[in-house]
This record gives sequence, C-alpha cells and structure tokens, in this order.
Amino acid sequence: QPGAGQPRRVHMQHLREPCVKQPLLSLVFVRWGGEDPVNAGPSTDPDEASDGDWGHYGCPPCDAYMAAVVKEGLMAHPRLAKSLKFEAFSLFVKGSQDTRAIAHIVPWLTTSLKGKRTTRDRK
Repeated sequence: QPGAGQPRRVHMQHLREPCVKQPLLSLVFVRWGGEDPVNAGPSTDPDEASDGDWGHYGCPPCDAYMAAVVKEGLMAHPRLAKSLKFEAFSLFVKGSQDTRAIAHIVPWLTTSLKGKRTTRDRK
C-alpha cells in the first residue's frame, strides 16, 4: 500500500489501450490525498461490524471503496465493461484550498474528457 502522495500502480488489465475511438463515459473523482493515508478500509470481521462501521467497502476516500466503485459499478455495467469503454480521472486534494484550486484547471480538464458522456454533462 503506497503512502499518501506516492505513485500508485495500476494493473494493466485496468488500462484502456490508446485509441481514436471515443469512450462512452468520462468520470472525474475528487479524492482526499493529504499527508496522511486514509486507512479506513473495509471491515474484515463481520462480528465487529456495527451501525457506525464503514462496512464491506470501507470509507469513501479509501482505495478499497474506490476500487469497488470501479469494479462493481463501472466494470459490471454491460455497456462499459467491454473493452473498458470508460475513462476515469482522480484528482487528489489535501484540503479546502486545493478544492478551490480545481476551478482553475476546469478548462483544461473539460478538454481532456473524451467520453460521449462526461461528468460535465448536465442532463
């Protein structure tokens, strides 16, 4: 498990080959990426699970939760899973100042999203 701010490895099967064909969907996830890693992963002991526990997937900022969003959501979708017909970007922020700074990269970000549908669509 890499520490916060460290490079992360992505398995080759989860990378879409570069191609001119447009993906069906583009997504942007804004995630916590501060100095301290988020370790509130999924509960491993079902006897310890409670209403206050993060449960099977862990807390939303942790890698286990985001992996489940991609694996059980996007990769399970019948139209998106075949040939990885989506692209997903993650922006990591440390706090409010970083979050506000996202506004300055929106023009670049919107031109980077190549999907037929994107998280910028408002329909």
